[in-house]
Amino acid sequence: MKRIADIIRGLPVKEVRGDASVFIKDIHYDSRKAGQEDLFVAIRGFQQDGHRFLPAAHQQGCRAFMVEEFAPLPDSVQVQVPDTRQALPYLAKNFFDHVTDEMKIVGVTGTNGKTTTAYLLHGILSAAGWNPGLISTVETVLGEERRPSQRTTPESLDLYRLFARMHKLGCKSAVMEVSSHALDLHRTDGIHFTAAVFTNLGRDHLDFHGDMERYFAAKKKLFDRLEQNDRAVLNADDPYSARIMADCRGDIITYSLNDPSATVWLKEYRTLKEGMSATLALPSGEIFFSTALVGKFNLYNLLAAAATAVAL
Repeated sequence: MKRIADIIRGLPVKEVRGDASVFIKDIHYDSRKAGQEDLFVAIRGFQQDGHRFLPAAHQQGCRAFMVEEFAPLPDSVQVQVPDTRQALPYLAKNFFDHVTDEMKIVGVTGTNGKTTTAYLLHGILSAAGWNPGLISTVETVLGEERRPSQRTTPESLDLYRLFARMHKLGCKSAVMEVSSHALDLHRTDGIHFTAAVFTNLGRDHLDFHGDMERYFAAKKKLFDRLEQNDRAVLNADDPYSARIMADCRGDIITYSLNDPSATVWLKEYRTLKEGMSATLALPSGEIFFSTALVGKFNLYNLLAAAATAVAL
């Protein structure tokens, strides 16, 4: 249970109507789930406006609301903010006790390779004793728990709920795919990423972003938010990496299939009957491995995971 006054601390609150000292037990952005002792956040979506469902949530017993416009709801507490979608991740972060600040979180973004790179890195961190969680397009892994995923990057409230569960299960780190949609829709706002990984940029999702520049700008947000001593792991063979590098405050680690000046590069590889083998050149020396994965694109995924491990 948390007091409303405590979980809205630091948010751009315009006005509070009602008693903000009351306690709530949970937060929802789906009015069908909001009941007594819950707070309902009315989000304006692409198809529905959550403000339309304020009376329904109120009828179900909900008496606490975060809104952009006040509604005639008797005996309620209403917190008005300029943008409920932008406020939601920070509300969730406060509600779940800032657990992400106690974990090392790695975000993987790019058009292709996010899922494979995330799985590879999850495997490396597991072997290194980092006890990582995983949030991917395929599934979410929380310790020994595995759940099928509904989308690449969950809504911010769901994301913080997952991190709270990971933290409770003793996860010290997490690897997650970060989609361009998620970055544009503020789903990852408030998360401190220890490292951010860029795989590549191709012509995809232009129905949502409109053109390549806006698509790239969405991806770049992940790296623009990095702080000093955070790590940006970039594909040196993709021309967009140079533009990310120009504005990034974090430490730059690069990987490449053929550039010896990259932090991690592919010195040699061979195709095998069942997969391939490769030698990677790292700052600390060379490592040799074999894998059941095949193809040039998987070489990039392997390099990205190895470079991130070096970065960490």
